This record gives sequence, C-alpha cells and structure tokens, in this order.
Amino acid sequence: RPLLCVHLRRVEDSQRCRAPGPGPPQVSCHPGSPRFASTARLAAAISQLRALLGDADVYLARAAVGGPFSREGDDLRRLVPRLRAPSPREIAAALGGGHGWAAENYAASLIEQEVCFRADAFAGTIDSTWSQLVLL
Repeated sequence: RPLLCVHLRRVEDSQRCRAPGPGPPQVSCHPGSPRFASTARLAAAISQLRALLGDADVYLARAAVGGPFSREGDDLRRLVPRLRAPSPREIAAALGGGHGWAAENYAASLIEQEVCFRADAFAGTIDSTWSQLVLL
C-alpha cells in the first residue's frame, strides 16, 4: 500500500501567518485568523490525497504536543483512516530510547524526515525548513 507522509507545522505564535487578511488558508495561522486552516479542513485535504494515491496509509510528522493544537494529532487520527501520528517519545521508546527529552525529540525528528523522504508522496508545510529538508 502506498504511504503519504504529511508534515504539519503549527507554530507557537502567529508570527508566520502571512498577510492576515482574506486569502487561502495557512497552517501557520491560529484560530480566529481569517486564514486559519481548521483541523477538519486539513483532514479533508489529507483524505483527498489518500484517495488520489489509491487509499494510502498516512504518517503525520511533527504533530503538535502543546499549545492550541495539542489534540490535533488525536483529532486527525479520528478523522483520517489509517493515519499514524506517534509522538517523539513514542518513537524513542520504540527504538529503545530514554536519553532525555531533547535527545528523543531530535532523534524522532531525524527519523520522521527519513520516513517522509522515502514515502510515495509528501505534503509539507510551505514555510517550514523541516519540510524543505525532506524535499532536498
């Protein structure tokens, strides 16, 4: 079965929300912004990509663990069939980690970038250096 990897880079503040007026939605805009991309809208877009790829499995990289989007990974798992969104700690535990949060987070990020690089399709966040590294 094909694999779609999605990198969803929500930010801690709205400084990256470009042109706050009307326009296309952006994942870096917070709730209340006219350009906010809701979880439901993201789930619909991911589901459309899954269908285009022939009912692909989905890996969600970098689901937010805090702030206003802390439950978004759970919400997307509920809304998108066969979506996996493990936390950095879950990834480290699966690899026998336990070397502290900073080390686990860094290692998880590297592993997720590799998964996304090798996936059949990748949907990144346009202004994220993480996504740009996967595309190199």
